Amino acid sequence: MSLSTTSESTGLPIFSAGIIPNSSKLSNYCAASSFYDPAECSSFLNVSALQSAIQNECVGKDVCKIANVQSYVNKSDPKFNPEECNGPKSLVFLQIACTIPEDAVVDR
Repeated sequence: MSLSTTSESTGLPIFSAGIIPNSSKLSNYCAASSFYDPAECSSFLNVSALQSAIQNECVGKDVCKIANVQSYVNKSDPKFNPEECNGPKSLVFLQIACTIPEDAVVDR
C-alpha cells in the first residue's frame, strides 16, 4: 500500500497539508483552498518530505506519530513571514483519508 495523492475510486485528493496563517479568523480548516493565505504560508511547507514521513511512519499501521511537524516548514526562506506563518495562532494541518478493510467494518 502506498500514500497516493488521489482516491482510486473518485480521483479526488486524499492528502492535504498546509499552514493556517496567524491572522485567519478560524483555525479548524482542513484544506488549503478553504482559507485566505495572504503570506502564502502553505508554500513554505515541504509537503513532499511530509508525505514521505507519512509513507514511512504511517501507511499500513493503525496508529502513527509524525514528530516535529514544524521541521517541515522552511523558516529560513527570505520570503517567509514569521508573524503570519509561525505566529501564536498559526497552525500546520494535515488531512489524510484512509481506508478501512471490509472485514473491520461493523454493521450497526
